[in-house]
Amino acid sequence: MKLLVVLASMVLLVGCASSNSVGDAKGSGKIAFYNYSYDKVWASALAAVQESQLTLVAKDKEGGKIIARGNSAVNIGDNVAVFITAVDKSSTMVEVAIQRENKNSKKPIDWSEIVLTKIRELVK
Repeated sequence: MKLLVVLASMVLLVGCASSNSVGDAKGSGKIAFYNYSYDKVWASALAAVQESQLTLVAKDKEGGKIIARGNSAVNIGDNVAVFITAVDKSSTMVEVAIQRENKNSKKPIDWSEIVLTKIRELVK
């Protein structure tokens, strides 16, 4: 029983560490610009993540970072970071970076395209 608890704890720690490391991936993802305020784009980005097949892991509005993780059989192990940066009062840059734990996935999901498109739909 103790072994099972230890193994389960290790799996959780590895999953959390992987999700957190994608948070350091700024500069490696797809970028899009939106002619809307930071607050409006932030709210749309958060909603886009929550409406996708992703589980919210962490959010930091002040730091401009949302971390999420794939939660279905197809995308489990996909770690996604959304970085939001105000360019000026009415323009915001969004970058979506992905780290995949399952490198053998036959049809990897393009989270960048999904999240950026969803933000574009929601921000209007």
